Amino acid sequence: MSHWFAQGLNFFGPPPGKTQEKLARLGIKPKDNDTLRAEFRAEVVELLESIDASDLIALENDQYPYR
Repeated sequence: MSHWFAQGLNFFGPPPGKTQEKLARLGIKPKDNDTLRAEFRAEVVELLESIDASDLIALENDQYPYR
């Protein structure tokens, strides 16, 4: 389960940079990768805590790229 959780976090891509700033300014992508990743993470953690299974998502590396 931890492997797939890490893959899900990596799906959002690297931390924001110059490209993200430009996309936000143009209104194409208002939320950066870190914001989207944090929202996804919070939702997954809340779900797993509700079924007492949050220990299934321990990460080896808790920053991008996640493992």
